[in-house]
Amino acid sequence: MPLQTCPDCEGKVSSLAPSCPHCGRPAPFAAVEEDVREDESPSPPPIEEVSPATRQEAPPPIEHIDGAERIALEEEAEQYKPWTQETTKKKLGFKFFGCGFLLSLLVFSVAAASDSLLITIAIAVGFLLAAAWSLKVGFRTSALSSVIATSMFAFFALLTVVGYFAQQHAKREEAIARDNAAAAAEAERAAEQERRDKLIEDRDANLEKGQSLLEAGKPAEALTHLLLVKEIDDSEEVAALERQALELKQEQEAAAREKELLERARPLPASESKKLKEIYSELARLRPNNGVYQQRLAKYRDAEYKKAEAEEAAERKRQLRANADLQLLNWSWSVDHGYATAEGRVKNISGTRLENVQAVVEWETASGEFITASDALIEYNPLMADQTSPFKVMARANPQMKTARIRFKRIFGGEVPFYKE
Repeated sequence: MPLQTCPDCEGKVSSLAPSCPHCGRPAPFAAVEEDVREDESPSPPPIEEVSPATRQEAPPPIEHIDGAERIALEEEAEQYKPWTQETTKKKLGFKFFGCGFLLSLLVFSVAAASDSLLITIAIAVGFLLAAAWSLKVGFRTSALSSVIATSMFAFFALLTVVGYFAQQHAKREEAIARDNAAAAAEAERAAEQERRDKLIEDRDANLEKGQSLLEAGKPAEALTHLLLVKEIDDSEEVAALERQALELKQEQEAAAREKELLERARPLPASESKKLKEIYSELARLRPNNGVYQQRLAKYRDAEYKKAEAEEAAERKRQLRANADLQLLNWSWSVDHGYATAEGRVKNISGTRLENVQAVVEWETASGEFITASDALIEYNPLMADQTSPFKVMARANPQMKTARIRFKRIFGGEVPFYKE
């Protein structure tokens, strides 16, 4: 008895069976090729050892089934037959829907790229025919995929028509905008040409007006008319008048600025050297040939320099005073009877007592060359806080003694910082 293969479930079915006992598909089935040689009988499959408790009787072969049981099997197969047919229709329906969707996208792309009304109508009618055919198949098979395909084809038909008219509307709008832009550009060119024609007509009047304003000392107004003439007449005469007007305008602006700066400088006192220097620096740039401005600029620059030096000296003195222990109130030196004598007074500003403080005087020549030095303890030792003490230092006189310097130190220590008002 040959066996066949069920194409749905791929189960083995007897050639005598009216339908597949596994899935219910009706006959016929594909025959199974048996690789059996004529001279060799097929070897039986190996028999597994089964215990008597679990051993079951094998079902009888189908050709040995009697008529009643066979009829029961055929009725059971008939029960599965509608389900099998429905499954097959669903599979075919979804395949049809997928292919139809891809084909619809392709055709719709062609319609979107086309600018022909005839092609658009043909494609839309094609979509409607496909929708009608799909609807007919749906009524006959009652398949959901056919209903979906019908809706899809109808949608693509509507979308094709609407897309065409939307495309045409956009092109019309673009054409209108392009025409409006061209009209506006043409109107602008016409207005510019009309303006130039008017300038040509008014050339002589503008040139005469510019010359008269220039002679009247109004270069700004003259430039307005000369520039109108220059747009249509770039002759040397017009260029010369323009240069003359520009020079006169710059001269008037410089004179106005000069007057303003002099008005600002007049009420300032000499102590405001920084502001005066800035004012006369700008005046010197405006009038580089004015000697008075150059002299005053040099004067205020020198005053500003001296003021800066004085401020620096005051700052150094302030720092010295902050670090000083002694204040040199006064001192002087003189030569008498062969001795040079230096005398003066110092004050203790350190806030604490100072002991063993010496005054040291160094004499030099007029060129600053060292001659000799001498030292002596100040009169009060120790020197209490805020106490003032005199001092006196003597040395043999030398005719070359011209200048002297003084400093203070401790006998067994370092320098004692001091400052002098």
